[in-house]
Amino acid sequence: MLKSTSSYCGGAYPPQEVLDELKMPKNFSGTIYIHSTEERSDEPTILKITNGSAEVKGLLKGTYYIFRYPVYTAPESKSNQIALAVDKNREDCIKQRSLKPLTSFEVAKNTSIITDTIHLECDPCAEPMP
Repeated sequence: MLKSTSSYCGGAYPPQEVLDELKMPKNFSGTIYIHSTEERSDEPTILKITNGSAEVKGLLKGTYYIFRYPVYTAPESKSNQIALAVDKNREDCIKQRSLKPLTSFEVAKNTSIITDTIHLECDPCAEPMP
């Protein structure tokens, strides 16, 4: 079971009730990327989580890392390279964002269920909210 809390990513400071609601763990839905190395040098296991649940098979005993974003790969087309060259800071941000794990977990010989809570921070590479 995967639950999540969130940071407030809006513009103006919200009412306390909104902040309190974001701190309450909720069942996570979305895509996560699982790697056996923190550097993400291995092929990911890509999981679509629905209402906090997903099933994955084939994880060997060891430590695994959960990431929110796919591994950054530099664009191959010249038009994309030109666009990113104009915004080098954004490219660097996307690279760094892709290397930050949400959490890690251990798989033992008899592991059948993993329960964790992740915190979803605001996208550091997004434009600021008004």
